[in-house]
Amino acid sequence: MTLPVHRVARPATPPRPGTLARMDAPTQYMEELRRDLALYPTWFPFDAIELGAFGTLQRGRFVRAGRLRDLGIAIEPKRARSDGNLHKSRGFRFTASSTATGQSGLVDASLGVKVHVEREHAWVFAARGISSVTIDNIAEVRREILEASRRGAWERSWLLVTEYRHVDQLNVVVARSRKAEAEVTAKGTLAAADVLLGEDVKMTLEADDVFKVLNQKDSTPLYSLAKLRGWLRPGLESTPSGDDEHELSVERTDDEPFGFE
Repeated sequence: MTLPVHRVARPATPPRPGTLARMDAPTQYMEELRRDLALYPTWFPFDAIELGAFGTLQRGRFVRAGRLRDLGIAIEPKRARSDGNLHKSRGFRFTASSTATGQSGLVDASLGVKVHVEREHAWVFAARGISSVTIDNIAEVRREILEASRRGAWERSWLLVTEYRHVDQLNVVVARSRKAEAEVTAKGTLAAADVLLGEDVKMTLEADDVFKVLNQKDSTPLYSLAKLRGWLRPGLESTPSGDDEHELSVERTDDEPFGFE
């Protein structure tokens, strides 16, 4: 099966803090979406994210080093279905064409919606049919990771996937250039701004600096990470002897570098 992916651009090295407006488009998309949702987005939305996998972030992708079951740690997945959709965007504006205008702000998306790109590094993320998958026995998993760390079987650099979002359909568009215009069509009657939440989405925006994933089915484009953290116990001083004098815990982490260095 051929995936509907066009012009895949590789993320560039991010700048120093305070220069977000000059970031490369893929990097800015990932940073801004993570900030909005407190979840890590996949740059290649068809990359599979697995609950209980551990590894590192490299050039925006989660690279698995292993799975908890490799260490004899069992997880109990818990899945919760949401009937809602998720739509986030920066720098895109959608307006109904004269032929698509309907009542109460809704349009027949099959007749077309105009797309306006109003800033550099604009992006839109639209997902339908969202489920949340989490580790139900997370307290026990934390305890077993701490034990694995004490016996030298867990590396401090590893990040653990503790949660992910599964979506039935995903549409992502990231554009470097501004002032581009295009048209989107889809099946369904909905607000013009939500046209990418329709079915069978088609977009005329074609350029060398545009990344598109349209109508991607059954993907896992968002996930959470946890890592082993430590701090000194009150009244103790750090020594080179190891982690014995530290309190350790496995905690969620929302600001790990994406690894573009």
